[in-house]
Amino acid sequence: MEDPWIMSVFRCISASVDSRIINGHEVTPHSKPYMASLQIKRSHICGGFLVGKSFVMTAAHCFNSGEGLTVVLGSHNLNEVQDSQRFSVASITRHNKYTSKLLQNDIMLLQGDSGGPLMCSGVATGIVSFKRRGNCVYPDVPNVYTSVSSYLPWIKMILKKAN
Repeated sequence: MEDPWIMSVFRCISASVDSRIINGHEVTPHSKPYMASLQIKRSHICGGFLVGKSFVMTAAHCFNSGEGLTVVLGSHNLNEVQDSQRFSVASITRHNKYTSKLLQNDIMLLQGDSGGPLMCSGVATGIVSFKRRGNCVYPDVPNVYTSVSSYLPWIKMILKKAN
């Protein structure tokens, strides 16, 4: 018998590869340079956003091992990524109380060698944790977000350790 949560993750990954904009509009090219695409073998798996010189914030459920993970920054079209926009990942730090079964504390930071936000008035206030049936195209049902502000002490601690 297939685990419904695992199937939800596969649907989520499949949906994230879709390049359509759901319930939004296309932005001016290159106007959001802090937006990130987490990729394995040059395929998008999750969104994220830059929170420091070399840290990307995303959901902890987005990735299970560090092998082959790259981050693309500043690309308006993921089909036209320049090598200068792709960065390898040196380390991954999940919240120490993250639980995959319940998606609690679903937050992680990726430090590069050199997960998509909920934006409110230009400020990242949330990280997509999960959505109905692993799909964004249900405008009548809210998606679930991890609140960034709830994790500010943890974020600051990780960033301070890196400096």
